[in-house]
Amino acid sequence: MTAPLHRAIAVVIAVVGAAACGGDDATGPIPPELVGRWDAAPHCLPDCRFVLRSVPDPSDTLNITDRLSTFLVLEIRRSGAFDLNVTGGGISGFDESGTLTVGDGILILAGTTGTDTLEYVLDPPFLDVAFRERLAFDFDGDGTAEEATASARLLKVE
Repeated sequence: MTAPLHRAIAVVIAVVGAAACGGDDATGPIPPELVGRWDAAPHCLPDCRFVLRSVPDPSDTLNITDRLSTFLVLEIRRSGAFDLNVTGGGISGFDESGTLTVGDGILILAGTTGTDTLEYVLDPPFLDVAFRERLAFDFDGDGTAEEATASARLLKVE
């Protein structure tokens, strides 16, 4: 993987990982069907994915789960606490903990680095999420980042 691509992936992971601290309890606000561990990992390809898509050219995409053997793990607890971990693909690792709120078709991740809203669809055993926050990513390696969106299809494993 080239250094610019590696740096760009690290930036994407940092933006996607809005964070805060939270505890756990048995009677929290998260619907039971969302509670658990959700993975986008090479072992569940082609069904799982973490994809960046160019806004100027939507046909230009990068599935970092597939192309870079990257693992994205989201653990959601009943209390609203979450942990997000991204590893693999030459990435040194990214770990975040935060507070998650569920709205009508949206997940809100709030934390010390800000707040991000994800549109979600539960399609058991999968959770599809689309990040509303736009990202910058250099798809063609020319040194200029294009506007991009991020989405993932996660498999419930626990």
